[in-house]
Formats: sequence, structure tokens, C-alpha cells
Amino acid sequence: MYFMIFFGTHHTKYAKSALLLFKDAICIKENGETVGTIYTWKYTYDGKPEVAKEVIEPIDEEKRSVTFKLIEGDLKKVLKAFKINFPVEIDGDIDLTTWTLEYEKLNDDVKDPLTL
Repeated sequence: MYFMIFFGTHHTKYAKSALLLFKDAICIKENGETVGTIYTWKYTYDGKPEVAKEVIEPIDEEKRSVTFKLIEGDLKKVLKAFKINFPVEIDGDIDLTTWTLEYEKLNDDVKDPLTL
């Protein structure tokens, strides 16, 4: 439960830190800290402004990890599936995350989303 209390009270901090890549993050369904919460993200990909809508899927309290699954947006034009997972490691006053992207391209002509 500690992880969700931490994530729940700091989810805006993670959204704001992600603004280095993402231009805006808006929680549009639920409370921002539970499975089923939906976010809309505005970001730049290959120099173009784009939008993604993601839902929080599994939350692993033990690993302090949360997974977001793409449900709508510009990436759906080229990807069948897209998930972002990041565990939070706490080291004193420092919060460390490692973002893992899982994706399936619509076809072999689609380039890998390496600049995300």
C-alpha cells in the first residue's frame, strides 16, 4: 500500500517530470492513482505535436511499478499495441525510474519509436 500512497500523492510530480518529453498530462477519468485511471498526454514525436490516451493497468505494490496502456491517439495509427511500465526506486531523497516501452508495430514498414 505504501507505493500507491506514494504514487498517489506524487503522481502529478511524475507527470510534471515527464513534461520534459510530454507537453501536457491530464487525468480525465478516476483519481489519478488507481487501475482504470485514464490520462491524456500531449507530446512531441519526431518534431510533430501528438496526443495519446492511456489507461493505468497493473499496479505492482511490491515492485512499486505502474503500467500505462495506450488506448487512443496518434501512435495507434502505426502501432497495434503500446505499453509503458516504470518502477519507482527510492534512494534516500531521490526517486529513480526506469521506463520500459513495449510495442507491436502495425507492419514492418513502421519504424521503431526510438525517439519517444
